[in-house]
Amino acid sequence: MRIADHECGVVFKQGSLKKVLGPGFYFDPGFNIRTYHRKGRVAAELDIALLEKAADAERFLRFARVEEGQICLVFQDSVYLEALKPGNYAYWHGLHNYDFVFADVSQPFIHENIKRDWLRKPGVIEQVQVFTVQSYEKGALYIDRTFQRLLEPGDYAYWKCADAVEVHTCDLRIQQLDISGQELLSKDKVTLRINFTCQIQAADPEKVLRQSVNPLQQLYSAWQLSLREYTGGFTLDELLENREKIGTTVLEHVKEKAEAIGYKLISAGARDIILPGEVREIMNRVLLAEKQAQANIIQRREETASTRSLMNTAKLMENNPTLLRLKELESLEKMIEKVQEIKLMGGGSFLDQLGSLLSDRKGDSS
Repeated sequence: MRIADHECGVVFKQGSLKKVLGPGFYFDPGFNIRTYHRKGRVAAELDIALLEKAADAERFLRFARVEEGQICLVFQDSVYLEALKPGNYAYWHGLHNYDFVFADVSQPFIHENIKRDWLRKPGVIEQVQVFTVQSYEKGALYIDRTFQRLLEPGDYAYWKCADAVEVHTCDLRIQQLDISGQELLSKDKVTLRINFTCQIQAADPEKVLRQSVNPLQQLYSAWQLSLREYTGGFTLDELLENREKIGTTVLEHVKEKAEAIGYKLISAGARDIILPGEVREIMNRVLLAEKQAQANIIQRREETASTRSLMNTAKLMENNPTLLRLKELESLEKMIEKVQEIKLMGGGSFLDQLGSLLSDRKGDSS
């Protein structure tokens, strides 16, 4: 019997596996020789345990025993071929070289001998869970609900195993927290609503992730209580007058609570103060009355100044006839500017009558 160069033979005698043969000519009466292509995994019909004991098996075969809690990565001529689950395997050796890399998947951490590229290969990727920590985040690693360490930004891969692996992330960017429509009672029992806004940032990720349950909700409640306490200590007029101080005062009051859960406060302020309709109407009437009173005061001041000016002018004219005459001429000039039609009564021209009028006025003044 001839076994070709790309084949190997397996010798059976009375149904028992005896030997592995390489390429060549063989004449063995009473033996049954089966030929197999010398590439890849040995056919499933061959018992691997018996094949390992056969004569010359190690010359033509590479064996891999994968234990429980392991996977085996198989490389053919240094190129990834497949991943093996627990069991016994054999590969034909000679025309192709086969290498095995074993990985312990009974615990979550991936050994450094497993290259990152291999984790994306078919048969391996199903065994891997990947967590991503973004560039603006910090992560907290938990194994079996126990904190292990903080994680910097990046991708983290772990084996899927009996140990539960979790990664919780904390956003390090500046965030805006809005407290809208809070109905509050002032010191003088006026109900009002305040829309409040603040900027916060995580300063201690470990505190945020480990020591607080829903830290933003806790911070929100702290703002609410502090705002309610502040509002109750002032009357409505005082709140409106010192509106810009609300944010600073409340921020200082909440600062300690925020630090206790891992946040720092950047800024805060009252965006809107909304009054009930009746109160707004009353305040509008008060404001209108104040403005009307101011307008009256200004009008009286101007009238007084005008009267004083007229009195001073009269005194000057009383002691100076020439000034009085100039004032008359100025008034006459203004009157003439506005005259559109002139009708003469009696004889003579307009200039003669005007001259006569002026002459009469001059005679009277003398």
